[in-house]
Amino acid sequence: MLFNLGLQDFGLLILRVVLAVVFLYHGGAKLFKKEIPASFRALGMLEVLGGISILIGFLTELSSIGLAIIMLGAIYFKIFKWKISFYSEKSTGWEFDLVLLAMALALFVFGPGNFSLDFLFGI
Repeated sequence: MLFNLGLQDFGLLILRVVLAVVFLYHGGAKLFKKEIPASFRALGMLEVLGGISILIGFLTELSSIGLAIIMLGAIYFKIFKWKISFYSEKSTGWEFDLVLLAMALALFVFGPGNFSLDFLFGI
């Protein structure tokens, strides 16, 4: 690999932290809005739990595939149910969801890296 400085673990840590922050924020927002249906609240709880797991690097592959499934569902609804385009000026398109899906799949494939509880416990 060109410019391989042994920084892969830092890269995976950055990926985990950014993905976790997004899911913690969006999942938390679903938990505290009063007009959100119960099914969305449950989804918000899963996003928060997945975000915490990704952040600390515990059961990372399981959490990341769970978050990837959530993002596939979000993309499905935006494309086929709500007819939202890839990019939309009026509402959030599904381009952001696609980026989150790719991040979650990258963690599923490459794991959390050495700066994680998974590595510490040998999971």
